[in-house]
Amino acid sequence: MVWHPGECQADFGECDMYVRGSRVVVKYLVVTFPYSNVGYLQCFHGETAECLCQGLKDIFHYIGGVPQRVVIDNATGAGRRMGEVIRLTELFQRFKVHYGFSLTFCNPRSGNEKGNVENKVGYFRRNILVPIPKTELLEHFNAQVLEECELDNCRDHYKLNIPMCELFQEDKQQLLHLPELPFECCKYRRLPTDHYGKFCIDNCHFYNIGPQYADSELWVRIGAFAVEPLDSKNRVISSFERQFGGKRTDTGDWLLMLGDLARKPGAWHNSQVRENIPCPLRDYLDEMDKAGLRQVMTQMQELAGRYDFDIALNAVEQMLTRRSQGEEVGAEYLVGLMSMGIQHANDAGLERYDELLKEEVC
Repeated sequence: MVWHPGECQADFGECDMYVRGSRVVVKYLVVTFPYSNVGYLQCFHGETAECLCQGLKDIFHYIGGVPQRVVIDNATGAGRRMGEVIRLTELFQRFKVHYGFSLTFCNPRSGNEKGNVENKVGYFRRNILVPIPKTELLEHFNAQVLEECELDNCRDHYKLNIPMCELFQEDKQQLLHLPELPFECCKYRRLPTDHYGKFCIDNCHFYNIGPQYADSELWVRIGAFAVEPLDSKNRVISSFERQFGGKRTDTGDWLLMLGDLARKPGAWHNSQVRENIPCPLRDYLDEMDKAGLRQVMTQMQELAGRYDFDIALNAVEQMLTRRSQGEEVGAEYLVGLMSMGIQHANDAGLERYDELLKEEVC
């Protein structure tokens, strides 16, 4: 098959990854340009239309343009081809119109029609996704892996013995211009809440925003990474990490749960907060009495409301570790140091200062 500059192929692969210390299976979207053999990847927890659009969008904006044509298989995230009839999902249809590319679905059982991306899916799994990557958030990994792909694209082309990045310049010359405004890769759904204040997505994933929103209806913004219920003025009430898979999940608002634990620390051992805290800190908190737990949960709630849950968790963990070593330091102080990228004095090595002083004396 003959491929022209400015055309790309897209497909999903599957790999293992450690996310917050837990080994999970993630889906990774691969976009390749067959003319130059250049490729890029982005990782997600699913293959939904939101994930597909988000991955394509991030790659388009990274390379600075939009491919003239995208070739894809019968992926559920984009739509379905039944014979000669192609039915796109509503979100992907809007995404395609926004960026202005043409779309081609492969024929059934015709993997050769997108063989370049299928080969790149395997190549990335063997070369970039080993050893098993570790990350706290897939969004952070996705930003870094684009740079790794860029370095890999400096290899010579497998046939032409020319650096792929040089050939990619011909691809880039044929790219369409990016639209002035980026696309919002999410869908909106009006969902009911039950008498606990929970709403459900995909028939098995429940999100709890509290009893004040019980037995009502809310607009919910659903993206590749986040689920955000909106109030009557379209303001975000809370932001949840989106859950995937066929098993039931129950996700709560961290501030709400921390507030409940501050009032009722006896519920600690069966709380979702405990399940999401790493073992060393979890074990430490398990040994605390109710008064100590109440104090820690109150402090975490204040920090999580001002910053976010991960920052609050990190600060409290450092604070308790230092207190166990006989050092009194506040969590707020540690957050300030972290925000400036500064280590605490007890952790900072002084060897470099000694070297500088010796240089000055000389």
